[in-house]
Amino acid sequence: GGAQAIAALAYGAGPIPPCDAIVGPGNQWVTAAKQLVAGKCAIDMLAGPSELLVLADDTANPKTVAADLLAQAEHDVVAVPMLVTTDLSLVKKVEKELTVQLANLGTKSTASKSLLNNGFVVVCETLDEAIETADFLAPEHLEVLVKNEMDVASRLNHYGALFIGSKAAEVLGDYGAGPNHTLPTGRTARYTGGLSVHCFLRIRTWMQLNDAESGPAQEMVRDSVALAKLEGLEGHAKSASLRISSVAYMNGDVKENKVADAPATVTYTKGEASISRWTKPRAVLFDMDGVLADVSGSYRVATLETAKAFGVSATEEDIDVIKAKGDANNDWVVTHRLILAKDNKSKVKYEEVRDKFQELYLGKDGKNGLRDTESLIPETKLLRRIAEKYPVAIVTGRPRDEADYFLKLHNLSDIFPQDLRICMEDGPPKPSPAPIIKALQKLGIEAAPDLGVSYMIGDTVDDIRAAKDAGCDVLGLGFVPPGKNPLKVSRSLFGAGAVRVMESMEEILSVLDISDGEGKVKDGQGRVGIINRKTKETTIFCKINLDGSGKSNINTGIGFYDHMLTALSKHGRFDIDVKCKGDLHIDDHHTTEDVALALGSAFKKAIGDKKGITRFGSAMVPLDEALSRVVVDISGRPSAHVSLGFRRSCIGTMSTEMLEHAFESFAINAGVTLHVECLKGKNDHHRAESAFKAMARALRVAVSKDGFKDVPSTKGVL
Repeated sequence: GGAQAIAALAYGAGPIPPCDAIVGPGNQWVTAAKQLVAGKCAIDMLAGPSELLVLADDTANPKTVAADLLAQAEHDVVAVPMLVTTDLSLVKKVEKELTVQLANLGTKSTASKSLLNNGFVVVCETLDEAIETADFLAPEHLEVLVKNEMDVASRLNHYGALFIGSKAAEVLGDYGAGPNHTLPTGRTARYTGGLSVHCFLRIRTWMQLNDAESGPAQEMVRDSVALAKLEGLEGHAKSASLRISSVAYMNGDVKENKVADAPATVTYTKGEASISRWTKPRAVLFDMDGVLADVSGSYRVATLETAKAFGVSATEEDIDVIKAKGDANNDWVVTHRLILAKDNKSKVKYEEVRDKFQELYLGKDGKNGLRDTESLIPETKLLRRIAEKYPVAIVTGRPRDEADYFLKLHNLSDIFPQDLRICMEDGPPKPSPAPIIKALQKLGIEAAPDLGVSYMIGDTVDDIRAAKDAGCDVLGLGFVPPGKNPLKVSRSLFGAGAVRVMESMEEILSVLDISDGEGKVKDGQGRVGIINRKTKETTIFCKINLDGSGKSNINTGIGFYDHMLTALSKHGRFDIDVKCKGDLHIDDHHTTEDVALALGSAFKKAIGDKKGITRFGSAMVPLDEALSRVVVDISGRPSAHVSLGFRRSCIGTMSTEMLEHAFESFAINAGVTLHVECLKGKNDHHRAESAFKAMARALRVAVSKDGFKDVPSTKGVL
């Protein structure tokens, strides 16, 4: 035995061959050895000091509790005996028993050190809190010594072994009963169990498409292509594309084509999506109460005071319980439910509750109401920065006049204009996805999962469920309101489907690209243009920041076009996001043209009134043997003159005629005069790339500020 045996089993020794798995208990040296060989072979677990948690109420026998804790403590000086109880008086009785029993215990020296150094007691106000604490600690051994032990046992989730009732001593598990006693310690019971036959089993997966030509299979193939392109993994996309059938399945009908058709329309569908630091949203939607507005002194007080007015005493915890059940986005409804839940004989009508609530909230007889106590949770500067970089809207269950009042009170009306406030009067409340879908439609954003996601920031399960049901391109970001228990709120929101839960609005800096290198919100305003363009041929999202740093996220479906637009972003120092889903099964014409038109429109939107810009720009850029010249005038008079002298019909999968047309389409919608000429060059790739880089450099000069504040034109306008 010992560490040397672990080494022999892992690496082999003489006649002992290397093993695939090593399991079983041991001392600290065995555990250290198992940690060293983990990865070389499988291990069951890294077992730490032994643990016992006794969960007890006022019915527990203090003599039994003390004896069981001492039985654990005598294992080792690093053993961990724990008591979690709802009865403070039990603690004193157990302490007295420990003193008495220790005096006659042969292992007193070890047990007393264990109790003194590692033992602890947690006193909880309620049994629910005690259960939650036990689950958090996730002990190796857990004894349940309470009145309704089976009911409590069924609610516990995290433990190595559970001992239910005063007769089931943990010691019996050591010596006389139980399938095994090699159990997880150190809170690892939250994700693993004890040694069992499962440690010698493994899961293997396999896949075969028996009907690869079917509609569902082909839909999966197309999804795989789209996801690979979103991740920028061109090889993955090409591999999946080879599995696209020459028979397209559309709405149950079979159509014979050389290339499978793309869906004619895009609709909202339920699905899954994920979030990372680099996920750039198409829009950010905010709930109001608990996210923007601190309503702890308004709506919540109004709820409690209204209940009191009808003879019902309630607490904030009672409100939380009702809201956690969902379908509780209307505080009048919540208050009425609260009254009926606390007094099932009450005959109070909903209308009576609503009127009393509004009297308290709005004020009466010239006196301010509770709404005047509402403070703004996030900093105004943070909200303005988000609104500068992303389309924003409010999705709230408030009546419109109350939403308007709060926004005006805190000078936010310009950030969230009237038409971007989805309120009670606009349709069914959350958890229905209808208000979220309506907000996105108001922003001009169509549902298309492969074009990016939108965020819905909310503090209730209704907010998150509405986001989840709105479609696979909407992610629910949970938020813990000030003063709320982060653990309870997070569990509730994650359970509803939140992809992340934030405890402060500043955490948004880690998922939105609005901070500097130190994580602080930048000052100043960027020149940003955002376009959502949808036709029967293409669906496009395009965003450009003229004051960026050259970051790009390009996915047109045409590899060489992505390469050129990335070069435009990098060398123009523009931040450019472009996502396009187009009819590439026909050819590259519509995608190339429409992306250029959208980019031109976004550029024009970003440049604004043209005050203070240099206006003119020119550049000559070489690429090996090729040399291109571009001259640009942000004149407001669209005109393009392009001569690149291509010798091939295509570069990659992109036709060279469409490369020239891309410059022309951009100029038309950007409202610029553009001269693009390749002066010399043999390689068409070099010709095209030098031209795009030259345009980037020329535009960079033209949009730069010249230090004056007027429009650079004798006419006074451009």
